[in-house]
Amino acid sequence: MDSEQWGIIIQTLSVIIAMVASIASWRVATLTAKQYELNKETMENKTKPILIINHIQRESFGLILWIGNVGFPSYYIKEVNSSNDKIRIDSHFKGEKDSKEGREDRFFIRIHFAKDITEKTVISLEGIDINGNEFCLKPPEFIIENGKLKNGDQIHKQYLMDEKNES
Repeated sequence: MDSEQWGIIIQTLSVIIAMVASIASWRVATLTAKQYELNKETMENKTKPILIINHIQRESFGLILWIGNVGFPSYYIKEVNSSNDKIRIDSHFKGEKDSKEGREDRFFIRIHFAKDITEKTVISLEGIDINGNEFCLKPPEFIIENGKLKNGDQIHKQYLMDEKNES
C-alpha cells in the first residue's frame, strides 16, 4: 500500500470515530434530559404537603377539622372552599397542638352549617408548596344529615387527595 491509500484509510477511520463519538454524545444528552425531568418530578412530589384528617370535632356551629401534615412541612394554604353554599368555611388557620411527641403543627378548618341541615359538600384546600407550585387537596365528600356528620368514620384518618393526581 502506498501512502495515498494509507491516507484514505486514516481519513475513513477518523470519520467513523467522529460519527461514533457524536452518536454517544447525543445519547448522553438525551439521557441527561430524561434524568433532569425525573429529578424535577421527584423533587416536586417530595415538597408537597401530605395532609390527613386527624380529628373531627363537633361544635354548636358545625365542625372543626384538625388536619396534620405527614409530608413536607413548608406550605401555605391560600383558600379553603366548600362546594355547597349552605355549608361554609368560617375560618382556617395553621396552629399547634400538644401531643405525646411534643408540639405538632396542625391546620384547622371551621365548618359552619345550620343545626337541621341535610346536605353534601366537598371541601377543597388550595395552596402553594415551598417551590411555588400550586396544589388543590380534597378530603372525601362530607355527608351531613339533620345537622350531624353521617360519614365521619369514613373521613377520619383519610388523606386529602391532590386534585391533579386523581385518575
